[in-house]
Amino acid sequence: MSEVLFRSILFAGCLLAVPLNLFADAAWVLKADGMLLSPAQLENTANARGFALATLDARQKAALLEELFIRTRLLEQQDNLTPAQQQHLQQKLEDFHATQQAEMVLDNLAAAGMPDFTGRAREIYAAEQDTTYRQPLKLRVRILLRRIQPDGPDRAAVMTELEQVRKRIVQGELDFTAAVREFSEAGDKALNAGDSFWFSQGQKPDALFDAASQLSPAHPLSDIILDRKQAWLLQFIGRQEAGQQSFDEVRNDIVIRLENEYRNTQRKLVLENLQQQFREQAQTNPDTL
Repeated sequence: MSEVLFRSILFAGCLLAVPLNLFADAAWVLKADGMLLSPAQLENTANARGFALATLDARQKAALLEELFIRTRLLEQQDNLTPAQQQHLQQKLEDFHATQQAEMVLDNLAAAGMPDFTGRAREIYAAEQDTTYRQPLKLRVRILLRRIQPDGPDRAAVMTELEQVRKRIVQGELDFTAAVREFSEAGDKALNAGDSFWFSQGQKPDALFDAASQLSPAHPLSDIILDRKQAWLLQFIGRQEAGQQSFDEVRNDIVIRLENEYRNTQRKLVLENLQQQFREQAQTNPDTL
């Protein structure tokens, strides 16, 4: 089954648009004109897709909320589906349900007899601790972005404006998040207010990384950083120092990797056995094909 088909069926089977007064006294995670999404609905959607909401970072949660907003707006117009389309959708749902049941049975068979991989995980960690399990320096900042033309006439004006913004922030006249929403030219500023999320060297321009690495709780605001086509003002959010990851920190990841390898091998064996049964036992009727 294609990903598009899977997602369209999942979309059709999960109600997101609710009356605004239904959660009037409850927490909500998304609100728009005529739409309110509760934490329970978001959690249910994540569970239906096979992951826990708590495992997602802020960027992934924001992407999921955007997707659910789009889905809800489309479902508000589902009355324009024809009877033929509705019937076809029902056929897809029935086929999807049977396919998912079979997949769950296959998963159970593949996991049967799985050994404890803790000992093997220790061996892998010992062999790879100096390479795979070294944690690089990670930084997180809030970014106010302005675009500039190389050697263009607006370059000086942008720098002057950013200096004034920085001065107002330092003097307490302007909150950095508010400054991002008002002055930044980043396309996603309304969604994440300039949050860079965690990044390491090589994931951002060198000039930005170098400036971010100099920030701290004691010195949370950068100077204006100038690149060829961009200028930035940064605010410190967090810092994770480089270091060696312990076995306890990575044990679950290694064990999960080994368990997945075991399942994949067992799945292949189960499927090969069923394919052999098909060749040896199944009869087809050419008159009905």
